[in-house]
Amino acid sequence: MLQFVKAQVTGKPGVLPQLRAAFNDVNTSISNLLQATRRGAVGEIMMDRAIESINKTTTQLNTLSIFAQAGQMEGDKSVAGLTITKLTEELNQNCQK
Repeated sequence: MLQFVKAQVTGKPGVLPQLRAAFNDVNTSISNLLQATRRGAVGEIMMDRAIESINKTTTQLNTLSIFAQAGQMEGDKSVAGLTITKLTEELNQNCQK
């Protein structure tokens, strides 16, 4: 295809540099598109992992809730002496992490 285009513009001054510039622009655009696609794929993978983690945590919370409602779950002894304010602060810190 390039040879055909080159044959058509031979002898026409100024056209060949324009074609070179156009082909360079196309190559750059294709490279940018591939990079954007890769970033999108990575972002999608990260979202899938985050959703998977959220679903896993939700399942664990639901299971623990059932045990707590049935009275089969004991409180954590390490937090037994902490106030609600302190527990809330620790919860907020853990959520930020």
